[in-house]
Amino acid sequence: MTTNNRKTVIEFSGVGESYQSGEFAIRGVSFTVEEGDFLFICGESGAGKSTMIKLMTGEIKPTEGRVTINGYNVNKLKPGKVPHLRRTLGVVFQDFRLIKKKTAEENVAFAMRVLGAGPVQIRRRVSYVMELVGLKDKMCSYPTELSGGEQQRVAIARALVNNPSLIIADEPTGNLDPQRSYEIIELLSKINQLGSTVVVITHDYELLRRFAKRVIYMNQGSLVMDKVLRPGGEEAQ
Repeated sequence: MTTNNRKTVIEFSGVGESYQSGEFAIRGVSFTVEEGDFLFICGESGAGKSTMIKLMTGEIKPTEGRVTINGYNVNKLKPGKVPHLRRTLGVVFQDFRLIKKKTAEENVAFAMRVLGAGPVQIRRRVSYVMELVGLKDKMCSYPTELSGGEQQRVAIARALVNNPSLIIADEPTGNLDPQRSYEIIELLSKINQLGSTVVVITHDYELLRRFAKRVIYMNQGSLVMDKVLRPGGEEAQ
């Protein structure tokens, strides 16, 4: 599916997902994200943000409606095909999830080795993404030797290293102070400008006010706003 010659990377169509109790985590959610977009998904705890991530990564299937990610119909995705979907994604977590006994370079390279990349390809690509995130001089450092902001940059480099078409950042600034948070979103904006589609899940409304991006606001499982905001949080006309 394309719009204005751009592929649709994410499509939620009337999506609902229920708990075993029968209560819905999200319901009636519809939106699309095109290649090259930058999207914030925001809302308070319990709004349904985590459920949406699980649907995007193929961890769960929708109870209602349809979810399509990078051309993969999540509703019909067989377990053996889930890794194929995830290879098209780069996921960044709030808690970094770095391997403490590996250097920054080794953490990033590990993501390529898992997919069978060769030594020369790994060396070139890792060097490139580490320079992109501003940590070329920290490649030999271990996670415990890095600040929280630097660890998150390594995590972003790891998400980028296999050249995914979609970056999903789950509360990437949750453990960082405001200045480091702004730097991480600026880095993700730079990555977006280089061509990657970026989705950031956050509850930090200050980020929304500072950066002029499209925002989807979730409240108690429902999508209640889908707007492009100007810096300062005003709705763009």
